[in-house]
Amino acid sequence: MKNLSLFDIPFEQLISEDRLYVDKTGYISLMVNEFKGCFLSRPRRFGKTLLLDTIHSLFLGREDLFRGLAIESSGWEFKKHPVIRINMDYEKLSSASKFKINVGRELKRVAEAEGIKLKTDLITEIWERLLSSLSKKYGLGVVVLIDDFDSPVVKNLGEPNLAKEMAKIINELFSSIKNYMEYIRFAFVTGVSKFILPPLDTENNQFIDITLDPRFAGICGFTITEFDEAFKDRMFEANKVLKAKNQIGRKTDELAFRQRIIKMYAGYDWLGPETILNPHSTLNLFQQKSFGSFWPLIGMAPCLAELVKNAPFDFLRPKLDGYIGENIEQTSILTPQVGPVLFHSGYLTINNVTRVMEKDGDIEKEIDYYAFKIPNAEITLIYDIFCLREIFEENLEFIKEKQDEVISAIENRHSAFLARFLGTLLSGLPPRPKVKQDRYYRSLIMSAMVAMGAEPKSRVIGTTGPEGEILVLPSKERLIIEVKYVKPDKNDENADKAVKLDVAFNAALTEIVAKEASESFIQLGEFVIGLGVAVYGWLRGRVGVKVGFLK
Repeated sequence: MKNLSLFDIPFEQLISEDRLYVDKTGYISLMVNEFKGCFLSRPRRFGKTLLLDTIHSLFLGREDLFRGLAIESSGWEFKKHPVIRINMDYEKLSSASKFKINVGRELKRVAEAEGIKLKTDLITEIWERLLSSLSKKYGLGVVVLIDDFDSPVVKNLGEPNLAKEMAKIINELFSSIKNYMEYIRFAFVTGVSKFILPPLDTENNQFIDITLDPRFAGICGFTITEFDEAFKDRMFEANKVLKAKNQIGRKTDELAFRQRIIKMYAGYDWLGPETILNPHSTLNLFQQKSFGSFWPLIGMAPCLAELVKNAPFDFLRPKLDGYIGENIEQTSILTPQVGPVLFHSGYLTINNVTRVMEKDGDIEKEIDYYAFKIPNAEITLIYDIFCLREIFEENLEFIKEKQDEVISAIENRHSAFLARFLGTLLSGLPPRPKVKQDRYYRSLIMSAMVAMGAEPKSRVIGTTGPEGEILVLPSKERLIIEVKYVKPDKNDENADKAVKLDVAFNAALTEIVAKEASESFIQLGEFVIGLGVAVYGWLRGRVGVKVGFLK
């Protein structure tokens, strides 16, 4: 078996060291032969940089690196072309001028390496000089590769004026691409968002957005077919190790194991024929021989925190009759829609597409509206916790103040203190009438625990999603939380409320017992704390809470 690589190893090194490479050159051949310029949006850690690196090697004429790959038999001419490659994923910049300096520095580096003298510091003039000089020097069109073009903007969404300045510079740069396309053989631009893309749409349609082109849906990540082929030799060993770790049942065969992997890490849909697996998480699973939430926090786009603050929690839940989704094309830098940005960032995927005829003045045109869903079990827990912890923004000081006492109360099973703490914390929080309340309050409590330093783990995967989501406390003990909600009734007396709380509390504990008794939880090797919580929704925004632990 070929060695796996979890780091940003260049394509040349992957091939020369005989590491696992999932062949994407067929997509590249089709893309380059059909288009002069392309834009692709994919989440972080989905292989965009490796894709650009592969294209770079192709246009350097490195035929030796592509033996046995799909492109070798496609008739590709391995000619050495001039290549300009820029990665705009800079550290967060404090001013637009620093952004200009960084871009200018990269362009000047290319010019210096090619022996081209520059007489200006203006990016647009440097760009024109580079393209014309390189095209003349090589007698071939220039290849332009730009990675994470939108990074300077999305990292500054919290500062709209600065974000607009960054976007203006990016627009100027790509206007130059449009003006000098005669010097370009192929241009490829990647990012994690699309809401500053319009400058790339040239009048002669030379620049094409292939993000949702079904032919290129599998250009990043692993399709099911690719997964089965690339990891078939690893399935038996990984299955055996995970059984020994009791992360899967001892009777789990390779087919059932494969299905669990798919439910954990697949589910991404860019309108292609196959679902896509998250490559970062899949590689980590086979490298570490352990299920885990590997991607969500690493892949988190900087703009998400700003966007989810005002997003409704029921954003992902079933909508009212007649809901058709959101128009991705209408998302803008000043008022970005949460759904499209979370989709481009990898926290949502497409559930369905509805095409509607709309009028723009006197012109009638077709508009696609996209409804979204959470792609898989890995994202489910992390998404709720991340989004919901924004609700606690005004309560973070209180949470941090009580952090040590709360952790100690859990470790020492002090239920009375926890009940008072949770009652204070949950009272007055915004209602979510369209959401299943058990899940809402459970996610709120888990979100508060994460703010206190607990680490969320979706370690145990069932056939329809997580069987049990576990929080790892700072003490390394594992915590399972179950919550049952009691709908308030204005006619209830205090005695009725107490009885209903008891019933709900016992139901929460029963659910924990059922989970611990399941084969997936047996012999985890570490002690598991079961915390049952019952919440009675008092009137006027207050709640009553009963808390207890499994004996």
